[in-house]
Amino acid sequence: MTQWWTGMDRMNRLYVLPARPGAVAVRILLSGGKAYDVHLGTLKESMARARELALELMEQQDRANGDWGGDIRLQSTATLLPITAYEAGADDHALIVATCLDVIRDCPDSSVRLKAARLLANLKPVAGIRSA
Repeated sequence: MTQWWTGMDRMNRLYVLPARPGAVAVRILLSGGKAYDVHLGTLKESMARARELALELMEQQDRANGDWGGDIRLQSTATLLPITAYEAGADDHALIVATCLDVIRDCPDSSVRLKAARLLANLKPVAGIRSA
């Protein structure tokens, strides 16, 4: 049964860090170690959507924890961290590289492995980022 106060309670467990110069996206850091990036072009749009998404994700975590019995350690928290487009792109680049390498190593279909190898060969390096 959902209590009427849980929405306000979640707002109290949502932490927003100050924006750095050039920030256009928002990284949602959830308790439990999960992270999500929201990039809608401007910081204002990204922050609004990140706030909505963080509250939805916190509600899911709270529901998964069931009756937490008032134990504050079982309540989910979220931190909204404004990031630059470079930081968001660097994470995307690293994910693409890691995925291509996994496909090349593990996929039984040779045509898929070839496509992953071509994508990896054509991927432009991001300055200052080391791939796996």
